[in-house]
Amino acid sequence: MGYRRRVSVGQRIRQLRTSKGLSQNALDRLTGFSDGTTSRLERGERGGKGGLKAATVSRYARALEVQPNELLGEGAAFAEVADERDQAVQIARADGSISEETIAYVMAMPEDYARSTLDWIRLLITKDALDKMHAAKKPETGT
Repeated sequence: MGYRRRVSVGQRIRQLRTSKGLSQNALDRLTGFSDGTTSRLERGERGGKGGLKAATVSRYARALEVQPNELLGEGAAFAEVADERDQAVQIARADGSISEETIAYVMAMPEDYARSTLDWIRLLITKDALDKMHAAKKPETGT
């Protein structure tokens, strides 16, 4: 089993930004954040004890044309994102593709059911996909 270096959200944003040929200032404009915000985030100067807000993750994901969980991908330092379940729910609501019924179901789960924001996002997506699959299989009633 090899050693895997943990990648912070800021480092992941830098990787995605440079792969798309964007400058830090260009990404600041795309996200609507003030100049220098991306630079500070990439250097690990944003987030602090409270962690990154879900809205921040969501804005960067949209600007970089990726899903929020890609910014929080495997190996990310999940400690940067506070209140993992709440963050996942905020991301899901910002995305708009997960039903409120699914969100309520996941919010009712014990806090220790999942270990990270990514785990909670996976639960939301899986539950929502299963609900949609079951709804599609229900026979239509009518005339």
